[in-house]
Amino acid sequence: MRILVGYLMILGIFAVPKMIFSVCSFLGWRHCVQHKTPHNWGNIIGILLSVVSVIMIIYGFTIGPRKLEVVNVDIPIKGLPQSFNGLRIVLFSDAHINSFHNIMEDCLVRDIDTISALKPNIICFAGDLQNIQPSELYRYKNLLSRIAKNTNVPVYSVLGNHDYSMYQTGTPQEKAANERKLREYEKSIGWQLLNNEHKAYYSANHKDSIIIAGEGNCGTGRFPDRSDMKKTMRGVKKNDCVILMQHDPMTWESRILPKSNAALTLSGHTHGGQISIFGLRPTAFVYPNDRGLYEKQGRYLYVTSGIGALLPFRLGVTAEITVITLKIKK
Repeated sequence: MRILVGYLMILGIFAVPKMIFSVCSFLGWRHCVQHKTPHNWGNIIGILLSVVSVIMIIYGFTIGPRKLEVVNVDIPIKGLPQSFNGLRIVLFSDAHINSFHNIMEDCLVRDIDTISALKPNIICFAGDLQNIQPSELYRYKNLLSRIAKNTNVPVYSVLGNHDYSMYQTGTPQEKAANERKLREYEKSIGWQLLNNEHKAYYSANHKDSIIIAGEGNCGTGRFPDRSDMKKTMRGVKKNDCVILMQHDPMTWESRILPKSNAALTLSGHTHGGQISIFGLRPTAFVYPNDRGLYEKQGRYLYVTSGIGALLPFRLGVTAEITVITLKIKK
């Protein structure tokens, strides 16, 4: 991973500024031709923008991915039992563990320790633990096991698009075996994988409960669709307070809201776009809800920017661990 990141950074440093300068120089030349001016100001603008682009690329590959933000969000939930007023959910997503290998392992340790230090009541992981296959995770088993061991609270998880076999080569049998190995791995580190199913989380006196539901990835286009809302919600009562985990937020408005009674949906997948320049994120042009908190008719979606990425590059979008505090909606 270190070699790949280094190669991409060097490629970006040389290729992107040349492209920017060429475009600016051409536009400046066209301006000179049309207005019959002797000076091509596009060359000067191109040089300035090229220098800025080099700084941004170096920052995005070296400093940006190493930063972490703890985001605190209070969410009022209608019908939340009194016992759960103030319940703290720590949400993280899109670990892409192999992307930390050899270059940012200290950041992964920091992230795991941060989760423990936040004193959660519940921990939720919204998918994409691996990049391609479960063998990437084996060396980090002791580290990832610390999340459940050190907090002694339930750790619920769902699968993301990278947690299936779509990026793997091999026979259908080999791919199915790898998917099974990942599910077994998450169980071995103390996580409760919710694969189109739900579990009740009870109060200390065991009188009240909320439903923690987890659905298989609901991909659109090239992403896998393993979702089954009917199966996920089977047995859930209409007046139950439901927190749903779904890796991909794309279908929150079109499918989750009309087909479930989830008061709060927790998602990842987008990485917050990884790049934000003057508030413009590439994912915002594709996903109607790509980062942060959204509300519709008293029901909420939170999309975390995640702690990792397939390509460890971040500019203007910091990796995050989110602390969601549930409040009774008055």
